[in-house]
Amino acid sequence: MMDTLEAYWQEGLSCFLKEAFLEAHEAWERGWRSAREPERALWKGWAQLAAGCLHLQRGNPKGAYTLFTRSRARLAQAPSSYRGLDMKALLAALEGLLANLGDPDLPLAHLLSVCSQGATLGPRSAGAVYSEPA
Repeated sequence: MMDTLEAYWQEGLSCFLKEAFLEAHEAWERGWRSAREPERALWKGWAQLAAGCLHLQRGNPKGAYTLFTRSRARLAQAPSSYRGLDMKALLAALEGLLANLGDPDLPLAHLLSVCSQGATLGPRSAGAVYSEPA
């Protein structure tokens, strides 16, 4: 199961960084459907993040807002470092998107930049992928 989840993570992140948000959503949705709690909620958050980006890419800020808000609630449950990502920075970038959705030229570049820094593409880094918040 873990090898399958790792493959879903890598596929989703790779697609996300290429702005192929539909494909990222689909990969992370497969992870969400395969994962067990408590990590399952995080997978759903990643799928919703990708779907929100897809809505934004297609010119639907209302749909993006809804999905980003749901994603934020789920991803806020992650430990401070999740699969090599600085979740505090990711959540701050997501807050920036939510605050500026009315801007028609809103770039996703900052969110993508945060996701590309330290994210694990390849064998999982040492340590727990998920742990219960204290």
